[in-house]
Amino acid sequence: MSIRQEVLQELSRGNVDKEIIHLVLAAFDGDEAIERALAGEVVETSKAVPDDKGQVSPVYLQDITVSGFRGIGPESRLKIPLGPGLTVVVGRNGSGKSSFSEALEVLLTEGSYRWITKKTKVWKDGWKNLHKGDNPKIVAHFQVEGTNEQTVVQRRWQGSELKESEFFVQHNGQSYSNLDEIGWMEPLNIYRPILSYNELSLVEDTPSTLYDILYKALGLEELSVAAKNLEKVRHGRQHNDEKREIEKLKGKIVSTIDGLEDEEAKKVSVALSNFRMDLETIETIEKIIDGRELDSSYQDLRDLINISIPDEEQITNVANEMKDACEGLANLSGTEAEQAEQLVVLLKKAIEHYKTHYNQACPVCGVRVLDDVWHTDVLERIEDLENTAQVYRKAKKNIGLAMKKAQQIVFVPKLPVSDMVDTNELISAWDQWSLLPDDKDNVSEHLLSQYSVVRDKVGMVSEQATKIFSDWENRWNDFSPELRNFISKAHKVIEGEKQVAKIRQAEEQVKIVRNNLRRIRWSPINKKALALWEDLRLQSNINLHSVKLDGSGTRRKVDLKVDVDGVDADALSVASQGELSCLALSLFFPRVMLSATPFHFIVIDDPVQAMDPARVDGLAKVFAKIAEERQLIVFTHDNRLPESLRLLKIDYLCLEVARDLKSNVSVDKIHDPVIRYFCDARSVINDRKQLRWAIPGLCRSGLEAACVEAVWQKGLKAEK
Repeated sequence: MSIRQEVLQELSRGNVDKEIIHLVLAAFDGDEAIERALAGEVVETSKAVPDDKGQVSPVYLQDITVSGFRGIGPESRLKIPLGPGLTVVVGRNGSGKSSFSEALEVLLTEGSYRWITKKTKVWKDGWKNLHKGDNPKIVAHFQVEGTNEQTVVQRRWQGSELKESEFFVQHNGQSYSNLDEIGWMEPLNIYRPILSYNELSLVEDTPSTLYDILYKALGLEELSVAAKNLEKVRHGRQHNDEKREIEKLKGKIVSTIDGLEDEEAKKVSVALSNFRMDLETIETIEKIIDGRELDSSYQDLRDLINISIPDEEQITNVANEMKDACEGLANLSGTEAEQAEQLVVLLKKAIEHYKTHYNQACPVCGVRVLDDVWHTDVLERIEDLENTAQVYRKAKKNIGLAMKKAQQIVFVPKLPVSDMVDTNELISAWDQWSLLPDDKDNVSEHLLSQYSVVRDKVGMVSEQATKIFSDWENRWNDFSPELRNFISKAHKVIEGEKQVAKIRQAEEQVKIVRNNLRRIRWSPINKKALALWEDLRLQSNINLHSVKLDGSGTRRKVDLKVDVDGVDADALSVASQGELSCLALSLFFPRVMLSATPFHFIVIDDPVQAMDPARVDGLAKVFAKIAEERQLIVFTHDNRLPESLRLLKIDYLCLEVARDLKSNVSVDKIHDPVIRYFCDARSVINDRKQLRWAIPGLCRSGLEAACVEAVWQKGLKAEK
């Protein structure tokens, strides 16, 4: 079941209003989805998003190879047995063992808790090895249960910056991909199977830091994001500044209106005086404004002010075009072109006569017969004349086009009739201008002479309308813009307050659901943490009763309920450093061992520091239990852990990391001290070059180690 389906289920049980349910579900998809829900768009609750992430098979770490990174120079490989079991990696401080752990952390997460917790830049700058820092590389092989091929994860660098790495993932022999595509990215962020020494100290950090780490394991991050989305949208609608501005605008408008002799203004003043952020008052004011602007007299004045008349250049161009066309035609009078046009007209009429008087004598000459030969001769004559008449025809056409333009430019528009402005003289002048003379030679002069009359009349009407309109508008100009601004802002605030109320309801429901799911999902982790503390607390006077994730926002914290010999106390104030480390482990292990995590390997760096022998023994027993289910890799420089494991007869593999000159790091399997002493003695016997007098000393040391171990084993059994 997906988190959305769980949320829907919880909301349905609480009989929450459907509109609020839609708003909560929309919050999972971000700001835009919330806006659509507020606008009335319905979110399909019957088809809540299914959990399509699927289950990732168990993953085990096989090996990690490092070169040029931190304390490791030339390439060095750490190989881990596959499957559940305990591997302890030992080595002195500076041997390079923690470099393997940190390399795995950087490989998978591109960062390290050590660099996060250390404030100075030098901690990040020293990531390259001093002796062989060219082209650093980290490669790890993982075995995914149920697959034939390994998963190879590689990160390498060409530049000097840590973030400038090339990253490759090859899963089950397939082509290169990334951690997100193979389903590892989100589990790494939530369950993080690598616990560094610096992360152990996070139990002492700010309350919210530890809370955030543990909260991730609950898988409720998506619900937290939904809550933040609702909060963000709500903040965008809380118009406190606008409310104050609206009050200022209201006072300014009312003071401006006082004393004005205007009925509409007085109505606005009365409405504003009763305004209490209500829509009814806003609608009343809008009706007053709309009624004023829709007044026909008001509109007529604006139309008269904006009367459009052709400019003088247009009129001059049309007049000149008409004049040129008339002169062009006049210049062709009596020419061969005019005669050709007249003959063409005459001959075309003769052809019409020929069609009805075929084979008759020509009525003009009386000689020729109107037969086919005559018809052919006439057609040829017309064709010859047509070419000559083209110039004349073009001149006549130019006059027609110029006349058409003249008629269009003097067209009388529909002028508004106003009781306040006399437009009779303008209408009369424009009518006179539109009556073009029949004699086309006089049209050009008419256009120019009458235009000045019309232009002057238009100016007089526009000036008169402007004065009346301005006098009318001046009564509103001092407060009209503020009034419109007031209405706009008031609408926004009123609508926003309605939506803010809905968002607050949705936020409250998210909070209720989150607390319920947090309690349900945290319960098994709490039980596991308490059980682990009982194993780790050997000889501690601190009793841990419960671990709770409490609060939200800036007040979120991990509430550790403890007492010391029956007296309630604050865990951080009474616990020693060793006890704090045990508390951190008690909280860490349940998170990384949840069934939802695909990572069945756990890597811990330096968990033994500050622990006394009793707590180290308890830690060894806890490691043994965990190793039954998980592949547990522990890095330590403290020999007490492997010694305790050996004395308690807990199965484990011990690997030793050693560092030679120039950051040459090697990894070897080591035996317990008893076996190691006798192996050294046997090596001396087999190598004749060695001094054989050293054999008794080695055997004696082996016997002493065996005796010490026997005593410790007997003592540990007695403690049980």
